[in-house]
Amino acid sequence: MGIRATHTWSELIDALYKLRGVEIHSGIIDRLKFKLTEVSEKRIYIYRYISSNEGEYVDLTRSFHVVHDILNNTGKYTTYSDRVSRQYKHRRFVLAILRQCPLFIVTYNSKENTYEVRYSDDTTTDQHVEEKKRRVVAIVGAGAAIGLGPEGQQPSSHYLTEQLLKNTDDGKTNLLQKIKKTFPNKYKDNFEAYFHVVEQLASFYPDWKQKGSGEYIVQHPLSPFINPTKVFKLTDKQKSPNEVLKSMYMELMSLINVYNTYFEQEKNNALSWYTNFWKGPQNIIWDIFTFNYDTTIETSLQEYIDGYYSLSGDYQHFEPQKYIDDKKNSEKHTINHVHGCLLYSGEKPNFKVDREIQEVYSHNQFKWKDFQTNLDNITCRSLSAGRGQSGDLLVQDSIITGLHKTDKIVSQPFSFYRTQMDVQLIENDSLLIVGYSFNDYYVNNLLESLTLYHNNYRVAVIDFLVIEQLDSQKEYAIAEYFYNHKERAFMNHFFERLLQDDAQSNVWEGFDYSHVSEHYLTSKNGKVMFHIGGFKEAAKHKEQIYEFLTANK
Repeated sequence: MGIRATHTWSELIDALYKLRGVEIHSGIIDRLKFKLTEVSEKRIYIYRYISSNEGEYVDLTRSFHVVHDILNNTGKYTTYSDRVSRQYKHRRFVLAILRQCPLFIVTYNSKENTYEVRYSDDTTTDQHVEEKKRRVVAIVGAGAAIGLGPEGQQPSSHYLTEQLLKNTDDGKTNLLQKIKKTFPNKYKDNFEAYFHVVEQLASFYPDWKQKGSGEYIVQHPLSPFINPTKVFKLTDKQKSPNEVLKSMYMELMSLINVYNTYFEQEKNNALSWYTNFWKGPQNIIWDIFTFNYDTTIETSLQEYIDGYYSLSGDYQHFEPQKYIDDKKNSEKHTINHVHGCLLYSGEKPNFKVDREIQEVYSHNQFKWKDFQTNLDNITCRSLSAGRGQSGDLLVQDSIITGLHKTDKIVSQPFSFYRTQMDVQLIENDSLLIVGYSFNDYYVNNLLESLTLYHNNYRVAVIDFLVIEQLDSQKEYAIAEYFYNHKERAFMNHFFERLLQDDAQSNVWEGFDYSHVSEHYLTSKNGKVMFHIGGFKEAAKHKEQIYEFLTANK
């Protein structure tokens, strides 16, 4: 069974630092046999096994000495952040070695902040102890894509809205420009609001066209009470709002594909920071729920489960049961496009023989081999559209946008991904949030429940804050950010729940500002890490993020 002992991190390093033969610090263990080869009094090697069953020796003495010096605030380190950064690095290295050594099994107790170490007394054991992989939920929003586009074409909400208004073909209507002039300022950079308005106009359009022609069936209950002439004159020779809507979808998808294609070209060069972040951690299995339409994460990971399986060379269909089985029987990452993807399409493929398959999968979104194939498929038909109980038109196709998302994610795979997001937040207490604006209410409600499901959660949030006084007035600058961004009230509310008693008066009071010069904060209760310099800047600290997210396991 071996011998068990409980150490703080400092005690653990002290014990290893003072190892000589079978002796250990403080006499905690009376008899302990190690597979050690003592080359000299100052150099100790611990034998470990690798997958090929061929042994190799790993020199731990240097690492132990350096970590010991860091913890005791000695050694030549220029700054506090340098000392902390090296501490993270060496802690991760030492634990990785210990977890792979048959003589140690190290378990972290986050409540007591101690390490329980089981020292084996069996010197004949050849079993290789693997570090257990941990599932971590990742919520990915539009902010994660900033920096992935070519120069001058970064996919920010402002840029996408600007290009959408500029390039959408709406005939002589100039409908989008009329909407822009009518909108209050805060909506002008929000392309989802434009989609919502055009969808609403399309919802009323059939009723308005029938007015004056005698009795007609009202398809939207509000249409008799609304006058369309303010922005939409039915007497003009113009495209219908449905046709304008289709042009908007085609344009938005094409804009997203620009940076998606650029990423394919630069994934191992200029954009390798993004690729390496997702495929980097050896002990993390991602369950990624992305609200973006690109395929950059799939390209980064290569191997993953998304529930799509091949029917032919051009397209795949969605099988939720196979997704569940594959997830149980493998350690693959999962990718869930909750709001659609450039490769999805609701159009039924042209089945010439197997009508049974057509019936079974007719309500699924199919996944095509590339964007151009999907685009060719979409442009030859009308967008799929139905009506909700309110009578509003619900466009439901490759991507889900606008302000009616909860009504639109009712078919596969969207409803399945939405359910999986809830399940994974219940089952896992580690959460990474990258570039999410906290503007989708149904997602916010799921996130708010995290503190109800778990006491010992870990949440890392990556955002980009423009703070001019960052270097001179750090704490004040962060406080001002939270105070001035009241339109993102839920984000503040979410942080208040995570920070608990430390943020009862003001959310910014719950943070430790020691690392703000490195563009991240940690919470006083140890449960939150907040990166404020954007995704690319945060990726420089990816090892610390991985360590933080898995420390509570």
